Amino acid sequence: MYVVTFYSYKGGVGRSMALVNVGYQLASAGRTVLLVDFDLEAPGLPTFNLQRPPRLPNGIVDYVHEYLATGEAPSVADYTYKSESFENGGAIWVMPAGKSDEHYSSKFQNINWQDLYEHHDGFLLFEDLKEQWRTSIQPDYVLVDSRTGHTDIAGICTRQLPDAVCILFFPNDQNLSGLKKIVDDIRYERRVVRKTAEHDVTLHFVVSNVPTLDDEDRIVATRLRSFGEQLKYKSLAAQIHHYDSLALINQLVFCKDRPNSYLANEYATLADTIRRSNFEDRDTALEALRHMVRGIRSPMQSPAEQVVLSDERLRNIATTFPRDGEISFWLALAWRFSGDPEAAFLLFDKAIENGYASREVYFERGLLRRSRREVGAAIEDFWSVLRASDLPVNAREVLLSVQALLNLNPEVVEQVASSWSVVNLPADDVIQLATRLNDSEPGLALNKLVLTRVVTQTPPGVDALYEARQSLGLTLIGLGSFEEAIACLNPKALPIAALEQSAAFNIAMAEWGATGKINKELFGHVVETDTKPKRPGMGPNYSQCLAIAYWAMGDKERAAMNLADARRIAKATASRDFSAWRYLKVDSLEFDRDLDEMERLLEGQSILPRFISRIATEKKHNAVN
Repeated sequence: MYVVTFYSYKGGVGRSMALVNVGYQLASAGRTVLLVDFDLEAPGLPTFNLQRPPRLPNGIVDYVHEYLATGEAPSVADYTYKSESFENGGAIWVMPAGKSDEHYSSKFQNINWQDLYEHHDGFLLFEDLKEQWRTSIQPDYVLVDSRTGHTDIAGICTRQLPDAVCILFFPNDQNLSGLKKIVDDIRYERRVVRKTAEHDVTLHFVVSNVPTLDDEDRIVATRLRSFGEQLKYKSLAAQIHHYDSLALINQLVFCKDRPNSYLANEYATLADTIRRSNFEDRDTALEALRHMVRGIRSPMQSPAEQVVLSDERLRNIATTFPRDGEISFWLALAWRFSGDPEAAFLLFDKAIENGYASREVYFERGLLRRSRREVGAAIEDFWSVLRASDLPVNAREVLLSVQALLNLNPEVVEQVASSWSVVNLPADDVIQLATRLNDSEPGLALNKLVLTRVVTQTPPGVDALYEARQSLGLTLIGLGSFEEAIACLNPKALPIAALEQSAAFNIAMAEWGATGKINKELFGHVVETDTKPKRPGMGPNYSQCLAIAYWAMGDKERAAMNLADARRIAKATASRDFSAWRYLKVDSLEFDRDLDEMERLLEGQSILPRFISRIATEKKHNAVN
């Protein structure tokens, strides 16, 4: 339950209208809202265009009189009524100021609020009232319409009851002077009197009834800057502009009756701002957790974009939503990245127990288990990622799970390839997966299975088909299936002149592996099309391929130049790159060793690329066995 008081120092700013519209907006978003009419001198919430019973029940004034007469707090159920219900579960309840009859005025005037607090435990009475709201109506939001000015009732509404105060004002000197004391009192109450700065009342400042006129002299802007400086706020929660319409006479609820009007949109903005300060609201808590995790994962965010939740705030969210699996998951990530893996581990388990058994939960728990050296349990989680059938499939989670499983057990290639998540990866993601897995024989074996499936199932003319064929061709060369690779890379038997440079190079390398001979026509086409500019950030593979092609054509000088370029780029990037000497992705040290062997080739030594010599060695080994 989140209590928000709507207060204005002076009348005429549309405070009650703002409260009712914000309440309607919150209820239409599925929240249960209680509207409390504490403007006892000039009550009016039941007069707005909301449903009400034929006879209004008693209200706050009657509630206090009953308490003074009996010494016991009466049941709040007798002083409230349900006004509106929404299909999504939202509802509006109302606690009026009192029964509108000839006795109301005298009852109100007979209440001595100071005496109530000093001699009749008034503070405890309203604490009990809050607890009854919580247990009887179970509202998500309580919106309290407060009396204007400096009064005892205003103090109850702005200092005792609320978690937040929405302060509406027209930007003139009278409002500024009157609001200073109210704002100071609110801040002083929690920080000094109750010493609970962590739970300080949130203040939302709303300029209201702003003229819809050109402000060429920046009069309003200047006044608002002065308000911000003197009331010590950084930004407004909303701006409510003046609205010329006779509909105001009928007290329409604009969010209900005219939802597309600019006034309704401004009230919706205020409702959203209020929700963002309430961490008991599921949407607010979830978005804050997501934002916090994104900020930790992407530290390049500006300070204004970052959200940092205190440990106490995280614990409060966990307490508020003990059986919400999705929130448990994001809490787990927040704790994990904040340096408490044990808390994260328990919350991952809790997320799954509470029904949030999605692919991402198993993936994140698998990473945590692997970091804790719980290898068997980590494998179970990574298998759960691949077997999960929820959509969409997250390519990153699948890729890292596949890599982890192949590293931990290279014998599971076929099971991985037939898993639900891998089978249902879009073609583009499969190609991306293949470029990350071409660093080992198990990875190549898996690539062959998944890329063959894409090539077989993709209709002709689809862009992904060409990319899949080229990627499959590289995989087949790496596996030593040279004839298959040639057929895959040039399925239409195009003439050499029609081949793209990369396809011509890979076909030439496959023919070298298959026949042991250098196809100078193919390598010649590669060097003839050497027009690609070497841009900053380009990896060393392109220069490496050109070095091989120029060597094949007998141009040792250009081959050496490209070899030197490849070595320089590899040293500068120090990353894992695809080596055409092995047809595998290797680290910078292994890439440098490949360049050393290529240098010996340029010097005239009889040496074969690793992808060819490896296959020859394997054939000899198999023949001996």
